[in-house]
Amino acid sequence: EPPACSRKAESFKFPVRRLVGVEVECLFPYENDFMTPDFWTSTSDGSINSEEGYDCVEMVSYPASGDLLLESIDNLMKWSSNVRAIVNRSCGLHVHFNSLDLSARQVAHVAIVYSYFEEILKGMMPNSRQSSNWCRDFPVPIEYMRKISTEEELIETYYDHMDSHPSTDKYNDARYCGINVHSRYYHGSIEFRLHSGTINKTKIVNWIQILNRIIDMGVELEQYTEDKYNKWIKRPPIVRMMSTFGVELCDYINKRTSKFKGGRVNE
Repeated sequence: EPPACSRKAESFKFPVRRLVGVEVECLFPYENDFMTPDFWTSTSDGSINSEEGYDCVEMVSYPASGDLLLESIDNLMKWSSNVRAIVNRSCGLHVHFNSLDLSARQVAHVAIVYSYFEEILKGMMPNSRQSSNWCRDFPVPIEYMRKISTEEELIETYYDHMDSHPSTDKYNDARYCGINVHSRYYHGSIEFRLHSGTINKTKIVNWIQILNRIIDMGVELEQYTEDKYNKWIKRPPIVRMMSTFGVELCDYINKRTSKFKGGRVNE
């Protein structure tokens, strides 16, 4: 079951129906009183490099969906402005999507879709994040993931390729992947760890929507016949992007890619 503090929305102007938990690593000035915003908690995080005059913190949202998720993000924006929070290159943005209703085969296909877009998603990030040890490339070949049909196969395949052993320990090394399947066995979620640290609403909201489309596409892909699946794989990258993310998110992806690479995804 999802955590008791979860907030299931009834309105979806923000079109994310799955419960999502957000973790925002950041720093705030010593002298500021620390009070967490509504629907957030906080924890310490040793992976954040401190700066003089600042404390490090990881802000953790209650799982929420739809417009309640957007409300939580707005609360964090007000908080970060009030305490003058900042991020540095050691910070990350981690997003958890509830996976309790997904089969192992569906999770495998979410990973397939993520793998197909991984280089594009990395291109949206600063260089420091693209090579970070906290969010390594997904290591399992796509053809292996396509064959997975049971939880046991998913566990064996993922942990083997992450050079680790299955456990419910939070700090298993298998967690340090752009798409963290280990989180399924610790939190009941799929965690995405690729994004650089940010307290910018536009970046957080767009990233969540991109990941949400990847999950939806993975669930759909799992149902494809072999013929339809192969046709999807052979689509030109820009066609696959447009059909998965839509025009607005593709424009955002291209904007971010241009910032870091100086070119558009479809060029």
